[in-house]
Amino acid sequence: MKIYSLIAIFILVNLQGCGNSEFAGSSGMGTAAKKKTPPPTPIDQETVFNNKDPNKQPPKFGMLVNDLRCSFCHLQVRGDVVSLTTVNSLWGGSNGKVEGNWTMAGQFKANTCSAADGCASAASTPNVTISGQKLENNSDSKSYPRNPDSGAVTFPLIDWAAAKSASKQKFDSNKVLVGTNDAPIDVFGDIYVEGDLIIKGKYKGAGTIYVSGNVYIPANLTAMQSPFPYSGDPLIAIGQAEKALADKKDALAIASAKSIVIGTFEKRVSNNNDTSVFTHASTSPEDRGPALGLMNGENWTVHSWHPKTPFDTLWDPINPAPTFCKNGWGSTLNPAVAPLGRYVSRIDAFLYAVKAVAGRANDSSYAINGGIIADHFHVITGAGTCSAGTHPVHGYEANRSHINYDWRLKAGLGLLTHMGKYFKEP
Repeated sequence: MKIYSLIAIFILVNLQGCGNSEFAGSSGMGTAAKKKTPPPTPIDQETVFNNKDPNKQPPKFGMLVNDLRCSFCHLQVRGDVVSLTTVNSLWGGSNGKVEGNWTMAGQFKANTCSAADGCASAASTPNVTISGQKLENNSDSKSYPRNPDSGAVTFPLIDWAAAKSASKQKFDSNKVLVGTNDAPIDVFGDIYVEGDLIIKGKYKGAGTIYVSGNVYIPANLTAMQSPFPYSGDPLIAIGQAEKALADKKDALAIASAKSIVIGTFEKRVSNNNDTSVFTHASTSPEDRGPALGLMNGENWTVHSWHPKTPFDTLWDPINPAPTFCKNGWGSTLNPAVAPLGRYVSRIDAFLYAVKAVAGRANDSSYAINGGIIADHFHVITGAGTCSAGTHPVHGYEANRSHINYDWRLKAGLGLLTHMGKYFKEP
């Protein structure tokens, strides 16, 4: 498989019909009757993404990344970064940080940004600070997912048939899930959606949602009880993770057989210089909306089953960032354009997509608490226009976006099953 942009290796996205859904926060349904929480199902440690055998654990993935481009501008990753191919030149002015190791199967070209990549001169070459050890062309590293038969470095693919069969709840068509404080989305064990999924709001419980189609996260998606943030000291962090597991803090992974769209996918304004990341001229053709199946000509495919007018109500029009972020792109970079609205500031989930994790979170910064595994990552924000300070929603620096490793995966959290075979010793 050709890998183009994999930022977050920290990722990995039955009811017969909707009428008897157990999702209390599901769109179009009343609150489900209160049920006793079922006992946890024993986890098959041979199938989970991370397990307790120290010889079979992947690294503390924060990102699996290749073509970073402007997605890495003002991005901070707390966790290891792993790349399966060459890391292409980063966009000029990139100011990324990695608190961990960066291991790659190809070359690291972050300091060879060309004019074609947005670098006007050598002075504008990207700056990526790596606090751990940077390893280039380390083919023997145990960090990589590997083909369970040949041992070759490869992208980890989920066994979708097994995921569907094993899921406790199943939806046989496209689904909208909206959780609130009073009626959060219930996640107890694995869930399978045949079709697309739109999800936002509050959730409780622990499990993975496997989706055969695309996933749309138009606004914040947060746990009722989250263990974040973790300490920067690994020994303290693992202790915090073990306690969070014992306390049964909420945990979610979302796995998509196609793409995950964060925030908005549309053009900001109707001109060629201010477009969606899915239609922008600097986006590779194979990573644009039509190639990903997100667009049919000029039409967004999600609107074929969820029309634009009701979809637009799902975006968050209120900027959750402090006052120093509220003008952002609207006044700082382009005074003629009003502030954008449609904000995303926090996603408490590990995100996995066979194709892309991409979109635009607008005049704020975001934190993805979990990790990302995808073929292509391109989520942009106006974080670089914000002054320094603490973001009131995700709790990290407001002038950066963040991907934060969930240390519970090291402590035995059973998310993202059905792909663990790629992380065994060959």
